[in-house]
Amino acid sequence: MRYKINLLRITCLSSHTLLSIDRSYAVISSTSVGRHWQPVDLLAIALMAFTVDKIRVFAFFLLVLVNLQPSALSAPQVPCFFIFGDSLVDNGNNNDLPTLAKVNYFPYGVDFPTRRPTGRFTNGRTTADFLGELLGFDDYIPPFATAQGNEIIKGVNYASGSAGIRDETGELLGLRINLNNQLKNHNVTMARIAGLLGNGTSEHLNKCLYYFVIGSNDYINNYFVPEYYPQAVCIRRSNMQLF
Repeated sequence: MRYKINLLRITCLSSHTLLSIDRSYAVISSTSVGRHWQPVDLLAIALMAFTVDKIRVFAFFLLVLVNLQPSALSAPQVPCFFIFGDSLVDNGNNNDLPTLAKVNYFPYGVDFPTRRPTGRFTNGRTTADFLGELLGFDDYIPPFATAQGNEIIKGVNYASGSAGIRDETGELLGLRINLNNQLKNHNVTMARIAGLLGNGTSEHLNKCLYYFVIGSNDYINNYFVPEYYPQAVCIRRSNMQLF
């Protein structure tokens, strides 16, 4: 049996944390999938985290990508785009952090327009980059670590590789910006925008798009490795009491 994927090609290399996304199609056989993926223990762990609801959300997002067209006008379809999440949408916030979860070196970035590593966990662009283009933004949303001046008015990316919803998630890999701290960074951004827009700040922010891609690390780098995370043991016991 062979499968043809027409929308996006998503490839994960087992020897790297490299995610490849492009708009071409891939034809793969079921035997090759089994041969390449069965030996990878982490894949089995990751698959356990994918519930039916998550698959539905992913399918919905693909439909959005297919149906959303770039604006023919000079202005984007929304005034600003704020991104929260983990390595799937991190675009450089981890570059200067003492962590194993950073990718500011080759081969990352080889297919990015600049042909250089940017801190994105991919050879090219992330889903957030594609979505920003489809919304009509003329440039990529800057990471919070380097965003400055008027560019924050159009949005900021707060995502951090290895981050999770829970504060302790990913701590074995080093420093990361968990969701709580990403929200605190957003408060900093809002204060800066208020200094730029004054009374028009609330109206501007109410029209923005807020994009969250986070939660997988709470399984892979927390719940499924209780020997390293005592909190995961407590969560497991609580879950057992519910059933």
